[in-house]
Amino acid sequence: MRDVGSVLGPCRFSLLVVLAGGALLLAVPQGKEMSVRLPDQGVAKIVLFYLCVFIWAFQSWYWASFILDALLGANRHLTEMSYPRPVRIQWLIDHVPRVPAFLSYTVAVLACLLAGKSAAA
Repeated sequence: MRDVGSVLGPCRFSLLVVLAGGALLLAVPQGKEMSVRLPDQGVAKIVLFYLCVFIWAFQSWYWASFILDALLGANRHLTEMSYPRPVRIQWLIDHVPRVPAFLSYTVAVLACLLAGKSAAA
């Protein structure tokens, strides 16, 4: 768990941005209303929404990767003689920046699903 925490710690800003965006889409009335009205806005608005979600996910991934590169160095790949613990940490360093990007898409999909349920009610 310390390994995960040591890699997630530098990525906390990206995770905070995803949490704030999720709160705006899921908890604030304007975010809920936007999600409910999205299907009626036309194809251009739907494409723009998905483009914005893509940019949000890309920025979350990019800055998490950038911070890890800045702290741990761009050349962070290990040699064959390394102990298994650094290999595990290397795996976390490579894959943890993908978590905020995945969560960005998850929040957007969840907002659309909840909007569909509230529109049907």
